[in-house]
Amino acid sequence: MTAENHENPDWSPNDLDLSKPSVARMYDYLLGGYHNFEIDRYYAEKSKELYPDIALASQVSRAFLRRTVRFLIDQGIIQFVDIGSGIPTVGHVHEILEEMEASGKVAYVDIDPVAVAHSNAILKDDPNAVAFQEDVRHPEAIYEELENTNIFDLEQPIALLFISMLHFVDDLDQLRDLVRRYRSRLAPGSYVAFTFGTYEGTPKEILDGIVKISAASSTKATYRTRDEILGIFDGLDFVEPGIVYNPQWRPDSPDDLFLDSPERSLSYAGVGLHS
Repeated sequence: MTAENHENPDWSPNDLDLSKPSVARMYDYLLGGYHNFEIDRYYAEKSKELYPDIALASQVSRAFLRRTVRFLIDQGIIQFVDIGSGIPTVGHVHEILEEMEASGKVAYVDIDPVAVAHSNAILKDDPNAVAFQEDVRHPEAIYEELENTNIFDLEQPIALLFISMLHFVDDLDQLRDLVRRYRSRLAPGSYVAFTFGTYEGTPKEILDGIVKISAASSTKATYRTRDEILGIFDGLDFVEPGIVYNPQWRPDSPDDLFLDSPERSLSYAGVGLHS
């Protein structure tokens, strides 16, 4: 499937390659957004055929982000860096801050030019929020960009958010080193929050199908066990309840989506304190 005859809408870069789907735009579509293209919708629908719960799993991931940001605000964190932020559909960090009437600073970082272009468009009147394009594999470049924004103080605690992001780094040793490099610049009292795709508890045939869809995108996901994830973040002081299935991390109510069958979320989640 190609999109060679499609014209880019005014909210996307003119030189955008529409021949491959984007994880960020597929996620936008699954959440009910409209900043996506035919190629993204096609592969998102294919994903739903292989795993009908995938749209609900996207909602579960967004709910974890909301719970996490609220928790971090209560801990006094006012600087948030959302790496792999995607397209800022309803419920992103700056909106959660507004809902809680909290004063904070937010940086959205994504490799997808559409995500960055749209983020900049909606943040143009917000002096405490920025967006820029960068690869998660380049932590030094991301920190340099943060310093250049002139709104972040890296000598003070920040929250690094890796929501459905780090499973796109396939080499385990590289991933451990990457997290170490991110942590090397964190001030004491900072937090690292993440969700991470897993195959534990999920039928293999479903995961195999989803991995095939992911491989057709510009990025490929590699799912991990809980023990592997724990090793990646070794040294963090995890807040209760530790690394658990996404819906089990400090749920809002007994009726939360997937709480009765948390493995359906396809992801683990955790929030760790850096000291």
